[in-house]
Amino acid sequence: MEFISSSTQLLNAYSKDFDSSLIALSIIIAITSSFTAFGVAERINKADKQIIQSIWVVFGAISMGLGIWAMHFIGSLALRLPIPVSYNLHMILLSMLPAILVSSTVLWLMIQSFSNQLRLLLCGIFLGLGICNMHIIGMMSWQFDAQVYYVPNLLVVAIIIAILFATVALSIQFEAFEKSCDQIVGFKQIKSAIVMGFAVSGMYYTVMHATVFLPGHETGIYAETIDSSILAYMISGVILLILLLAIVTPLALRYRQMSFDLFQQEQNLRIAATAFQAHDAIMITDEHTRIIKINDAFTEMTGYQENEVLGNTPKILQSGKHDARFYAGLWQQLLSEESWCGEIWNRRKNSEIFPCWQTISTVKNREEKITHYVSSFSDISKFKANEKEIERLAFYDPLTELPNRRLLKDHLEHEFNTANRYQRHGVLLFMDLDRFKHINDSLGHSVGDEILIMTAKRLLSILRKSDIAVRLGGDEYIILIPTQSKSITDIITQAQSVAERVIHSINQPYQIGSHNLFISTSIGITLFSGNEESSETILKQADTAMYQAKEAGRNTFRFYHKSMQEEADSRLILEKYLRTACINNEFTLHYQLQFSKAKEIVGAEALIRWNHPELGLTVPAHFIPVAEETGIIVEIGEWVLQEVCAQMKALDELGVVIPHMAVNISLRQFHQKNFTTMLKATIEKANIPANRILLEITESVFLKNFEETAAIMNELKTYGFRFSIDDFGTGYASLSFLKRLPFDQLKIDQSFVHDLMNDPDNTASAIVQAIIAMANSMGLNLIAEGVETDQQLQVLSNFGCHYFQGYYFVKPLAADEFNHYCQQYLLEH
Repeated sequence: MEFISSSTQLLNAYSKDFDSSLIALSIIIAITSSFTAFGVAERINKADKQIIQSIWVVFGAISMGLGIWAMHFIGSLALRLPIPVSYNLHMILLSMLPAILVSSTVLWLMIQSFSNQLRLLLCGIFLGLGICNMHIIGMMSWQFDAQVYYVPNLLVVAIIIAILFATVALSIQFEAFEKSCDQIVGFKQIKSAIVMGFAVSGMYYTVMHATVFLPGHETGIYAETIDSSILAYMISGVILLILLLAIVTPLALRYRQMSFDLFQQEQNLRIAATAFQAHDAIMITDEHTRIIKINDAFTEMTGYQENEVLGNTPKILQSGKHDARFYAGLWQQLLSEESWCGEIWNRRKNSEIFPCWQTISTVKNREEKITHYVSSFSDISKFKANEKEIERLAFYDPLTELPNRRLLKDHLEHEFNTANRYQRHGVLLFMDLDRFKHINDSLGHSVGDEILIMTAKRLLSILRKSDIAVRLGGDEYIILIPTQSKSITDIITQAQSVAERVIHSINQPYQIGSHNLFISTSIGITLFSGNEESSETILKQADTAMYQAKEAGRNTFRFYHKSMQEEADSRLILEKYLRTACINNEFTLHYQLQFSKAKEIVGAEALIRWNHPELGLTVPAHFIPVAEETGIIVEIGEWVLQEVCAQMKALDELGVVIPHMAVNISLRQFHQKNFTTMLKATIEKANIPANRILLEITESVFLKNFEETAAIMNELKTYGFRFSIDDFGTGYASLSFLKRLPFDQLKIDQSFVHDLMNDPDNTASAIVQAIIAMANSMGLNLIAEGVETDQQLQVLSNFGCHYFQGYYFVKPLAADEFNHYCQQYLLEH
């Protein structure tokens, strides 16, 4: 390939002229071959087997390649030079090869799954360079007395034209793949073929314009030449081949597929038309939720005619029973999961609201954009009414309409769980009408029924909304007072008050017809905390207490335990003594060391003891709950922190450094308003670093008010304090809570440690291993309390626990003993 080097050469060049009819014919052939190629490309894209794809690629490559080649040589015939031109048959045939190869490459790239932009660029580049290569080989088949030169700038423009036009054509065709499947010939397919035809022919004629023919010095006869008439016949044959095979075949296959699809659509439409007139109401809206179609069932169910709802939104059916949060959740699920179903209340045209079971689905187009919403719903009013009636018959007394024994059992189970979880107490009163049987037998069952109904009404009139009145059967009633966080004394007082009000109400005359009747009641009372209790047990206890009330003369009440009042008195005395315990210096602290497996001291825990002059040594389990209920725990907690800081200071002065001291913090103390201020002031006064104080809290601290607990813990954590969760595994702490709170240590409760060696079904072992694995995964320090034997130590060590506390190492020691022990231990180790 040679390029023009000077403008003087252009003066000697042969003049060029073109036959406009042949130019038009060449462009038509280029467009036709492009249309053929894209039709084949669609079949390649639709083929579901690789062998079929390969066959279509070969067929399309030959068709497209021959079309490009045909366009080239018709363009050659269109050129008129002032010298005779003939063509070398071998080079003509050879020039077909690059056209076919580049066509196969482009068709293969069009069906690949990588980025559209990259595919378009590669297809354009391959097509442009391939056509350029074909043109150069084609020019080599020309046999004439001339030398061929090229204008470089125009040649580059020709290549760019081919690449740009080809890229645009292919981008249009990619869209045509998706949008022309419902018509035999798509507009985008025609458009892309026209653009591609102009890309091919445009490049060729630009290259011909860039080609300069200068007089040559060759003479002679060229072997195996072909004249223009024979070439015209060859091109005509190629055109016929392209038109007959390459165009008709894909279109025929598409027509066949469209016929099949149309048949399927007709069947689906018949099915849909039948389903649309089902018993359920159906409503169809556009993408803006404007109603465009309803069925007859919709009109029957809502009262709205079609002309009344078209153009409106489904809001005309809103009942007002659902808030904005409900609809926000509905839309969120509908848009994310493409469907929603559930129970909803709608409003009829006559303003009557009714319950429905409704299903809403989205309809999307091929671009995955929502075009319609389809909703179907059925009236479940009868079902709801039947459901309510079944519930009433199952759980309520038909005479008094009070809850029955079955519903009482459900309420009791709920209260047991609540009481057990939050360490609360509830009350159950068992009442029986005195001498009711005598009235019922003498005056008749109708009078007896009226007494039972009036009694139920009187109970409801004097009880709180949270209290539950139950008819157990016959003339027996139950009053259930839900669990409360009050002290036992307050709960007993409340139970006594309720019993007195009930007795007073029942003692009022019953005016039934001409009869003015006076009735009394006997009541048995029992308290429950949910610990290993059942509804049968509680009912038996209350029933026993009720018979004790009858034996005491009727028209009174009795508690199940005779000792309950004594216990209440005892708690009052305990509370009284607690209020002066700090002032009288009756509390002392004992300290128990914490060790590593290698028996290195890693910390200690402060344990409170109360030695009262009259009560004697009282264990924390006995007085801490009372202190917590009364609020005295706040004062005790401050004293403990002060003593701990003083003890650590004394140890530091003796040269004994305990890494940290663990202090138990109660629920009431933790949520005291000035807790953080008091804590900081205490350690600052003693000059003890915050990171040497480990605050032990139980699960109850953060279960009550999680957000407040998290804020306090994070503030103290920032200051330097460390946290340990005590008695882990014995309550209801959620793992999600632990992850969100800044704990440093997790303590395995001593009950699990004790059960390790007395656990035939290995439950305790499994729990301990799970706790250790969880602590490790969360990066928490782990310590086991209550270690008493070497066997327990070895088992815990094997499980992965590395820190321990218990009598196996050392018992809790008073302050002076603790100081001495620590000094001796450090000297010996």
